[in-house]
Amino acid sequence: MNGFNHRPLSRTGISRHATARSIRQHLAVMARRFARDEDGALLIMGIFVFLIILITAGIGVDLMRFERDRAALQNTLDRAALAAADLDQVKDPEEVVHDYLAKAGMLDYLSNVTVDQGFGYRSVSASAEFSFPTQFMHMSGVDSLTVPASTTAEERLDKLEVSMVLDVSGSMGSRNRLKNLKIAAKEFVDTVISTSAPGGASISIVPFSSQVNVGGALLSKFNVTNEHSYNNCVDFDDADYRTTAITVTQRLQRSGHFDPWSSYRYGTKANYRVCRTDSGSEIFPVSNNISALQNKINQLSASGNTSIEIGMKWGSALLDPAARPAIGDLVDDGIVDVGFDGRPNDFSDGGTLKVIVLMSDGENTTEYVMKDEYRDGPTDVWYDPKRKRFSIWGKKKSKGNNGWGNGDQCAPGNSSDHNNAENAGGVDPCVDWGYFYPHNRKWRDAPAGGSRAYRLSYPQLWNLASVSGHAYMRYQMHYKASDYYDWIDVYDDIRPNSKNWRSHAICDAAKDAGIVVYTISFEAPSNGKAVLMDCASSDSHYFDVKGLEIRDAFAAIASSIRKLRLTQ
Repeated sequence: MNGFNHRPLSRTGISRHATARSIRQHLAVMARRFARDEDGALLIMGIFVFLIILITAGIGVDLMRFERDRAALQNTLDRAALAAADLDQVKDPEEVVHDYLAKAGMLDYLSNVTVDQGFGYRSVSASAEFSFPTQFMHMSGVDSLTVPASTTAEERLDKLEVSMVLDVSGSMGSRNRLKNLKIAAKEFVDTVISTSAPGGASISIVPFSSQVNVGGALLSKFNVTNEHSYNNCVDFDDADYRTTAITVTQRLQRSGHFDPWSSYRYGTKANYRVCRTDSGSEIFPVSNNISALQNKINQLSASGNTSIEIGMKWGSALLDPAARPAIGDLVDDGIVDVGFDGRPNDFSDGGTLKVIVLMSDGENTTEYVMKDEYRDGPTDVWYDPKRKRFSIWGKKKSKGNNGWGNGDQCAPGNSSDHNNAENAGGVDPCVDWGYFYPHNRKWRDAPAGGSRAYRLSYPQLWNLASVSGHAYMRYQMHYKASDYYDWIDVYDDIRPNSKNWRSHAICDAAKDAGIVVYTISFEAPSNGKAVLMDCASSDSHYFDVKGLEIRDAFAAIASSIRKLRLTQ
């Protein structure tokens, strides 16, 4: 062994200095390789994006839960305010709001309720809020969200004009129809007027059967023919039904006052005239007096045929501003309240709702209109008012009169014809003329009743005798059937099909003018239902009812008329 000292070797035979240098070199290589490697950057970016997505989704969940709870609170508050604002609601409005939220488990959220109400209106405002704890947003420092809700509901009747067009034909007298109508109509009047501001609502009642009895006071404000004053009805033609207007200047034809129904077998007396004259059948125009309107409804009675189109014509006319001068005159006369001076309002007045409620239990039936030649002028009939006996001036024999004159020349007072004939040596052509007494079938030289008797005009004749009764008197003079049928033919018939067309025309005119038309078929036949359904503003404005269901129909219409709405 030599004398030199030797360093120990590692197991691998590499010195410690060599190992350290190798490690340093390896780390340097790895560092350079790591610096060039992009896999680490993608991993960090991925983690960052994932966190963003997670947080965003969490915020979305919080927001969805927030909107869900906010909508639930808002909807509950809206329903509560609507119910509280309903003018039919008898409970305290604030209590109603509390009840709604309590049942929804939200009473603790209610912060304020404000009620403003008066005649014809009620407004309810409410607000609520609660704190909503977040589940994800708190990681960004938002621990809770405030959920707000507020609403205002209002029910208000502004200006309202209503025409109640009510069928009072003979069929309404059966099966308690008229009784049930009166109950329903009076409740309707009370609801509409009592829930309106003073002077805001007006109602006109238009009863109809064969005709419409306008009433003397109202009809006097129009330009009506004056053949007689026995009735206050008017005849219309097809063109009149194309418009809602009846102006105070247009010429109106007064209806003939005659009875086309009574048979001669029951005597000559006129019993059922085309135009009713009882006060209960008159139009009751433009009022908000509940008691007066209900008294009018109590006076309704059933009689006559059915003319839906004439009822609709007058019901529409009382909502048309063309009638304003007539209503103004009634105001001056003290018949209509001064607060309604200026009504009907213009159709363009956005603050006025115009409504017709048409009720009928039937269908249009034949209408009878007196022919022009029998409306006015003298007849050859005399009348004894004391004994109520007729006499008819005429030729005793049905042959000619020897070529001299005609019936008028032989009329009483024309004695010159008698004298002239005799002075000329001829035969008096009037020797076979005289007065026929229908009550005993005798001919006499003077009318029954003598000086008491007076010559009748056509209106006077039709007021005393039915058409058939008068025609039978003519038949008795010579027992010629043609005389009877000639004198039956003094009026024209307007058939149901024509009347249905007129109904359609006036209903369309009303709806085109902006009038809302509700119709009630009250145990009506199929043809009547079709007319009423066609007349209504929509299917939802038509009611088909029986018995006491008519109360529900009128109540539903009254509720529909009122404008209940959310104002915020």
